[in-house]
Amino acid sequence: MVVSPEATESFLAPLDASRLYGVGPKTTSTLEEMRVRTVGDLAMSDPSELERRFGKKFGGYLLAAATGSDTDPVVAGLEPTQFSRIVTLRRDTRDAKEVARQLSEGMQYIHGRLSQSGKSFRTITAIGILTDLSTKTKSKTFETPVSDPSLIRETVPALFDELSRTIGREFRRAGVRVSGLEDVENQTSLSEFLRQAR
Repeated sequence: MVVSPEATESFLAPLDASRLYGVGPKTTSTLEEMRVRTVGDLAMSDPSELERRFGKKFGGYLLAAATGSDTDPVVAGLEPTQFSRIVTLRRDTRDAKEVARQLSEGMQYIHGRLSQSGKSFRTITAIGILTDLSTKTKSKTFETPVSDPSLIRETVPALFDELSRTIGREFRRAGVRVSGLEDVENQTSLSEFLRQAR
């Protein structure tokens, strides 16, 4: 996608801050503490506060990325190392099924990215950002690379169920990540995986 200079601000502003390259769960949690949820919020942040929280280099990068003024060249052909999606829940909850339901579009997005890139994955991670803005994660790693989307939909609710049993607060935001990406070669189907697990 190409975004013209005059459309940069309106394109970036409504996006979730976690959509920026380099903004993972820990950075997202810190931004939440600063009441920064969108790229537009980040663009209006105090540069000195960003530097205090993230250091001069990364704080400067965050502001430049949020305002569309990052001067680093676009480099094509870089291989992705993971795909993730984080959403703000409609209400705080510890209900794992409700969390998974609200993450449905996020899981579909990840499946689409996997299909487009021709990648399989080894690890699924559930990401929970709690009402105190702390971040908790729970992962499952498969012995061989898999790409069956039903594994994501089956595994994420179970991971959030495990997380909900170990936390004392409700989820405010939730996300899912697949990592350990590999090119789809001799990939394991769900039926093959189940046979291997026996």
